[in-house]
Amino acid sequence: MADADYRPPQDTRWIDIQKRTFTRWANQFLLERMMKIEDLQYDLSDGLLLINLLEIISSKSIPNYNKKPKIRAQKLENTGASLQFLKNEGIKLVAIGPEDITDSNLKLILGLIWTIILRYQIQKISGGAGSAKNDLLEWVRKKIPECDVRDFSNSWSDGRAICHLVEALKPGAFPEPLANLVGKNPLDNATKGEDAAETEMGIPKILSPEDMVAALDELSTMTYISYFRDYEANEGKRRAADLAARTAIPEKCYAYGPGLEHAETGIPAEFTIQAVNAAGNKIPSGGENFEVKISGPSPSITPQVVDNKDGTYGVTYVASQPGKHTIHVNLKGKSIQGSPWNVPVDRAPVDVTKTKVHGPGIERAVQGEPATFYIESHDRLGQRIKFGGDPYKVSIKGPQNNDEDAKIVDNKDGSYTVTYVPIHYGKHTVNVNLENRPVANSPYTVNASKPKGYPDAMQCYADGPGLKEADTALPATFTIYARDENGNTVVPRENPFLVEITQPDGSDLPAQVKDNRDGTYTVTYQAQEVGTHEITVGLKNPVAPQYWEHIKDSPFRVGVIPGTDASQSRVWGPGVEDGVQDNLPTHFNIEARDKKGNPIREGGDPFEVKITGPKGTVPHKLTDNGDGTYRVDYAPEHAGNHRIDVGLRNKPVANSPYNINVREGADHNTTFIEGFQFVIRARTKSGKDMSRGGEKFEVKAKGPSGEVPVKLSDLGNGLYQVNYSIPPAKGTWNFDVKVNGQHIQGSPFAHNH
Repeated sequence: MADADYRPPQDTRWIDIQKRTFTRWANQFLLERMMKIEDLQYDLSDGLLLINLLEIISSKSIPNYNKKPKIRAQKLENTGASLQFLKNEGIKLVAIGPEDITDSNLKLILGLIWTIILRYQIQKISGGAGSAKNDLLEWVRKKIPECDVRDFSNSWSDGRAICHLVEALKPGAFPEPLANLVGKNPLDNATKGEDAAETEMGIPKILSPEDMVAALDELSTMTYISYFRDYEANEGKRRAADLAARTAIPEKCYAYGPGLEHAETGIPAEFTIQAVNAAGNKIPSGGENFEVKISGPSPSITPQVVDNKDGTYGVTYVASQPGKHTIHVNLKGKSIQGSPWNVPVDRAPVDVTKTKVHGPGIERAVQGEPATFYIESHDRLGQRIKFGGDPYKVSIKGPQNNDEDAKIVDNKDGSYTVTYVPIHYGKHTVNVNLENRPVANSPYTVNASKPKGYPDAMQCYADGPGLKEADTALPATFTIYARDENGNTVVPRENPFLVEITQPDGSDLPAQVKDNRDGTYTVTYQAQEVGTHEITVGLKNPVAPQYWEHIKDSPFRVGVIPGTDASQSRVWGPGVEDGVQDNLPTHFNIEARDKKGNPIREGGDPFEVKITGPKGTVPHKLTDNGDGTYRVDYAPEHAGNHRIDVGLRNKPVANSPYNINVREGADHNTTFIEGFQFVIRARTKSGKDMSRGGEKFEVKAKGPSGEVPVKLSDLGNGLYQVNYSIPPAKGTWNFDVKVNGQHIQGSPFAHNH
């Protein structure tokens, strides 16, 4: 297929090894163009990666290829261009065509890559594949004769040969004698050798240690070992290049740093010299002798030059007088790039990083009490400045993100007194600046505590029925408890709390706050509207009462329900109307209504009823019907005027009191029967009711005291009414009823009275 006699071994594992090795080999070059082969079998199918690989490794261009191949024909054009390029390079290709690459024929692709490796990586002299292999093998044997390397497979399987080859080309690469490798794990040996080659010589690990130990593919091993021969061949070039890289050229060297731009009296000024070689690259090592001279108003300046051993040289000098100074930097009698420099020197100003801020006012504070701290000006060397006039600015942010005033007094000796009074308790941020630069450790965080004996909002709380539910009829109450930051009861001199109640329509509802002088505060309010009310309980700022903060759980949301209004409630029924008698029980009703006259649909109101008759209190029974109505039952015992009082929470209900004139009624103990009557039904013999009168009936009544008069009335329709009087005496009465001289049915009959 190519210049090499490509005869793969029978064990097909060589395919995976060769695929991995050749992929890593190709990617070492493709990295130059930020390209990468993921799968050697398929990634060359459009020819783009293959063309770029050939261009990089040959340092030539392949013109006229399709840079965005999409269809098969375009891909075949690219793979064909790659093969034609190799033919033009004088490489003989056999049994491979563009379609073999595009169709991902792995074995033929591996053969193609080997041909490229052989030509551009291994074959340094003319000859066939056999001479190339023998030349590389002979080179290895000369380098490590102690290993008796005979091939590129089994001779490397114990991992020792690669370690010896590294040590031969880079003496000292291994800290311990290589003789210790004998009998050790082959994979550990191979890994140690390849790691050292990569670290000490920069040789990429295109052949994994596992594949080297497997000894299944000579071509992969040859490809990897060829890097070592290249390393030796390029050693002389590297040494020359290294020497040139470490030789500084005055015209290329330069200096930089603040000491070439500006300096201050008494303050060390610094700048850096950078050694640069002829290629314009920074030298990574030291060793040059740069000469620095400084002239100007200062009588004598001796600069210090320090070799940093990395190609840079630090220069430090101190000017004693202000004014323009000239700095010369020479190397080997010649000025470096940019030399000389004219540097203005000024008096040293305040150094904000050295200036000190101290005092209790940046450590702690108390709300409402003056806090003080001090500023001391220092220069860059940390020396105290003895004069004032510096425009320090102090700004303080309180915990509410509010600005708090600070007063600065210039003591004219380089010190400044700062005083401020915290409005709020909590975290304060104190910024000390000079010309918009923070001083020392600014900003400072200062925690202002509450004044002793003043409540802490998050420890204060409120409780009571007025925070749970209220109604429109009764005042609602709750209690506020004052507590300090430790939860202890405190009794402020004045009420520190505000209470705001917002009605459902957004308007305010008044509330009364009573100071109980024991650390508790009773709040009373009378709800006017039904619905949810929002109750805010806030702790006032002791310094600025316009500021406040919610206590625990504030704001509270309280539902207001309709309440029973005594004046709107209704009383009705026979027991509050004329016609009540002293001998009959009676009753009346109460209907609970709210202030708008709407009925209350549930019970529970403590209505009070009192009934007073001519001889005192009349007992009654009050029944709650559970639906907002109530029944009152009572039985008058005496005739005459009765007063009925109906009240609710000490207020009269409806038109209470009611005055009822109870009249006398019949009494069972004294009432008796003064007379009786009965009716006689006249019938014919056939049993038919007669419809006419005129019959001769005779009735006699005889009681315990004898016979009594009887009145017989013919009603003219076959009915005869009998009336008789009975004296108030008990006993048996006998009645005879005859018609035409004969007793009627049932006569005579008796009746007990």
